[in-house]
Amino acid sequence: MLPLEVLVREAVQNSWDARNDKSPNGAIRVTVRHRSLKPDQLEFLRSDILVGTPDVGGLDKRLEAALAPGVGVIEFADFGTVGLAGPTRADHTFEADCPRNFADFVLNIGRPQGKPDGAGTYGYGKASFYLASTVGTVVVDSVCEVEPGVMERRLLACALAREFDAGGERYTGRHWWIGIDGDHEGVVPLFDDRADEAAEQLGLPHRSRTIQERGTTVAVVSPDIEDFTGSPVSPAAFVANAIAWNFWPKMITTDRLKVPGIDFRVFDGDEEIHIPNPLGPNRIRPFALAKQLLDAESPQVGGATGCSLTPILHNATDLGVLALLVTPMTDGSGELPEGEEAPEPFGSRATQAGTHHVALMRNEELVVTYSQQRQPAKEGLGIAGVFRCDPNVEVAFALAEPPTHDSWAPDFVPSRCEDPAEGKRYK
Repeated sequence: MLPLEVLVREAVQNSWDARNDKSPNGAIRVTVRHRSLKPDQLEFLRSDILVGTPDVGGLDKRLEAALAPGVGVIEFADFGTVGLAGPTRADHTFEADCPRNFADFVLNIGRPQGKPDGAGTYGYGKASFYLASTVGTVVVDSVCEVEPGVMERRLLACALAREFDAGGERYTGRHWWIGIDGDHEGVVPLFDDRADEAAEQLGLPHRSRTIQERGTTVAVVSPDIEDFTGSPVSPAAFVANAIAWNFWPKMITTDRLKVPGIDFRVFDGDEEIHIPNPLGPNRIRPFALAKQLLDAESPQVGGATGCSLTPILHNATDLGVLALLVTPMTDGSGELPEGEEAPEPFGSRATQAGTHHVALMRNEELVVTYSQQRQPAKEGLGIAGVFRCDPNVEVAFALAEPPTHDSWAPDFVPSRCEDPAEGKRYK
């Protein structure tokens, strides 16, 4: 899987986990934009945000080289999420009901998430933004609720690099460029009016301090897009396809989801990029139809034929349900310019030779991977399937995922594992 696809998967998963309404029908907006900084935006970033970069670890030199005219950014902005609320100090004693989003996302990079209603488990998603930058640097802009009905905007830049020794001291490789405010201690972002001004100067997505526009923008500075050098596909076009292949369950309506879970938009500069419709004439459509059958708990929805719904059991434990749909075999011919190769999302690449795959999902319904199956005996036919694990074994499936959440490895799961939130134990 290409690094940019990993970033898309982790960034959108972060946004989904941060949605304000945790009901199945809770909807959010996610906007992704790839652009080059204008000269005045670049100058503001240099002179007003990334000020006083330390010379230890080579961060100052790497930034100086990267922040050249035309340097790019990739922005991931979500709306309808909780934003980065909570104290701005990592050593704060958190009460049970005290939000710690700011500390967890900005300060405690790599800390496991540990949320029972989230899709992430390792905290890898937070680091993925830094890993996608050639200089390990991001700008974070968030509107959050600090008191009932009171919104606050927070903006700062952060860097993450390898640990190193210098001058007899051990450094973590983490760095924050902070605002100056005598009323706060520790890592201090710009607040409210100053954050509004900085976001505007940097050209970040507009965000008013209202509950409707609560959420977070993460701008990856100098993104690593080497895979797209000389490619007929732009990074933004790849992002649009990666969204479709990884998050089509959040883009369709079913008997389970009455509204799409996520409203996506992708931009290349000011140009909006088309995101494939999962129910359109493409190779995603059979998977989307199989999911509609799964949610309806009937293999006969919409007159579909050649369908089946099968409970999957292991040692009398219900692991989940598999929906299979027989579909005409379609390959990827004609989708790319002849003789040219272009970066593709994993699902698109896996099904190029024909669709005989099952999309694996946990209950958050983010695609884990496409598992290849045996091709049907009848020539010209393929299968598209969707497997969703049972809620009672969600924790076991979560433990089976590596940090990138792109496979299930049973060896990762202890012989006995527990869900502390529910008091459940599995074998």
